[in-house]
Formats: sequence, structure tokens, C-alpha cells
Amino acid sequence: MRSAFLYILLFVLCLQNAHSQSHRLNLYFETDSFRLTEAHKLQIDSLFAGLAVNDSTNVTITGFTDFVGNTAYNKLLSMKRAESARSIILSFLSETSVDPVPIGFGEFDSIPSAPVHIGVRQHRMVVLEVNNAVFKAQDKTDNPGMDKGFVNSDTSIKIVTTPRLVGLESLNSDSLQIGTAIILDDLNFHAGRHVLLRESIPRLKELLKTLQKYPNLHIRIEGHICCGVEGEPDGYDQDTGEQRLSYNRAHNIYQYLVRNGIAKTRLSFAGFGYSRPLYYPEKNDEEQKRNRRVEIIITKL
Repeated sequence: MRSAFLYILLFVLCLQNAHSQSHRLNLYFETDSFRLTEAHKLQIDSLFAGLAVNDSTNVTITGFTDFVGNTAYNKLLSMKRAESARSIILSFLSETSVDPVPIGFGEFDSIPSAPVHIGVRQHRMVVLEVNNAVFKAQDKTDNPGMDKGFVNSDTSIKIVTTPRLVGLESLNSDSLQIGTAIILDDLNFHAGRHVLLRESIPRLKELLKTLQKYPNLHIRIEGHICCGVEGEPDGYDQDTGEQRLSYNRAHNIYQYLVRNGIAKTRLSFAGFGYSRPLYYPEKNDEEQKRNRRVEIIITKL
């Protein structure tokens, strides 16, 4: 019966995806944990920052556990996870009448595939679904013309040959020069989306700390994707339904920095799609991974 109910729940979520613009986020937890971490909060912030919610917005928050523990305990734990997520989400709905009801589903039905003392991480989660919410129109005051935010219109392939530094730790007094390009390694996104993976949040915080450390530093944030073809303007963003995935990823990082106190005048962003690969044509998975990147360019000191 529980398996049948789970399939019905997933079927309903699929119907929501089919008939309205749906935005989904999975928040994963450690064993026996229900409190949201800073990384969880940043993921939720990343999702809601660009959404225009209203009284018609529908939000579902469903908590799950794995098979470790007894059924009654896991039912309670899954509800605590959903309630914990709700407490944060409510702040993004304060100007609406939306008041989502948390659901504690209990154990995510499956045949145990891990040792009893470890469980299955993918089942210890909260599934957040936001429907009837569209992405906000681009704020023109944030991005006046091409100096702030733009999509590269030249889709011809130009292989990048100038040296790139890898990682913010490579930034020092010698490399702190206008024109220096730095690849933000380990800054990765959900496939086909502009929402960051949880494990990428520490890298984003490092970028914020770097800009706080160097108050005169101005940068351009550049998004790049892999696996495209010449002439293709950009990748498809599953979140917005737009053909500008690299732009939206760069814009998401820009928004995070602005929300955390970095002046807009110090930042710009751009989406280059597949037009500036490090490797072309891509011969293997590693070259695809390296082409799928975010770079920062120092524009002023």
C-alpha cells in the first residue's frame, strides 16, 4: 500500500511538471538528522531568489527517511525534516497568503541496498516542489546594457588558449592583475539547471570572502557549458525554459554575491554558451567536464 501511495505521489508531481512551470529541489540529510545546514539554506535561497511567488503559488514540502530505524520513529523524523525546511521557506512567502503544509512520508520505500548502520543517503531527504511561480523579469537597473549582464551573440567556436588560473587559492599579489582569468573549480550545477549542487556551496563562499578581502576588486562572472555545437546560442535551462543556461548560471552567482553585500558596481556577468571551449572537439568526459565551467575575470583594481 505504501509503495502504491509513493508512486501516486510521484505521479502527481510529474503531472504538476507537465501542466505548469515546476521548480524542484532535493535537500539531503545525514543519518538521524533533521536540522537544516547552512548549505541547505543557501540551496533554498538560490532557488527562491529568482522566483516571483504570489498567492497562486503552490509549495509542497515532503520529508523522507531511509530504512534505518523503526517505522514510527522514521515517520516522526521525516516530518521534522519537512517542518525544518518549511521554517526557512516561509520567509520567502511572507508577502503572499501561501502557507505550505509539511508532509512526513516516513521511509522511502525500497529494498535496502546499504548496510543497516549506514542506510541510503538518497532517501534521507526533503523534496521541495514550487509550482505556479515564474522567474522574475531581469532587473534592468542591475544590468544596464552589456557592461553588467549579457548573452554572447557570437556563437562561433573560439578555443580559449590564454592561460587560466585554477582555484581562488591561486590568487595572490602577483596574479592580482586586470585581465587575470580564474576557473572556479568544483563549482558545479544540477544537470541542465542553474541551481548549484550542495557540495559547491563552500566554493561560492570562498568567492564571497575573496571579494570581501579585496574591496577594490571588480570581476566579470562568465558561464560556459559543454557538449554543444557551433552556432547554438546557449544550453537549455530546465528551470526557466530558456535557451540561456550559461547566462543564468552566471547570473545566479551574481545574485548571491549582491544579496551578501557585494556592490553591484563591482560585478558583471556573461553567458558564453559553448562558444569559448577549452577543448574542441571534446574527446572524452574529462574534456567535457573542463569545458563546463564558471570563470571570473578581473576587470578593475
